[in-house]
Amino acid sequence: MFIRQVVLAMMLVSLAAHSSARANPPGTGKAQTIAATSPAMNLNDKADQDALMAIANDFMVAWQKQDMSTISDILAPDFLFAGPHGVVPKATTLKALSHCALGTFTLEDFQMRRTSSDSAVLIYKIHRDLECGGKKDLEDTLNTDAFIRRNGKWSIIVTTEGILPGH
Repeated sequence: MFIRQVVLAMMLVSLAAHSSARANPPGTGKAQTIAATSPAMNLNDKADQDALMAIANDFMVAWQKQDMSTISDILAPDFLFAGPHGVVPKATTLKALSHCALGTFTLEDFQMRRTSSDSAVLIYKIHRDLECGGKKDLEDTLNTDAFIRRNGKWSIIVTTEGILPGH
């Protein structure tokens, strides 16, 4: 099931990147300008991976602070989250995050795959201390963030999450 979610995320990113190239809708929030790179592996891929890893970390820090404005800026307007409870849009995701307190977290084992010059998939593990609805939960998850660059700004367009085995 998780593999299907990743494949779906990659297909959505490629479709969105091609649509974005034609429609070029305006971005929202603070712009992050990152030079375009070719789909082939090159030195700029490392810079883009570092930028995407920083965005993933910024998301988590904003969640810790319950800074939904920053999280909203990081997520694309057409963002989708696919997790254990189904697929939900950006507004539902923001509401759910606002009801969960994130404690400590670590992000590790990052892998990036470029899907076009303006899209990439970042896969990584999260270890987090979380409290939702009064229930404490310490879990390790495998996250896949599909990023798209519109008007020079990277945004997360799709996130999938799965609990790692044994946790």
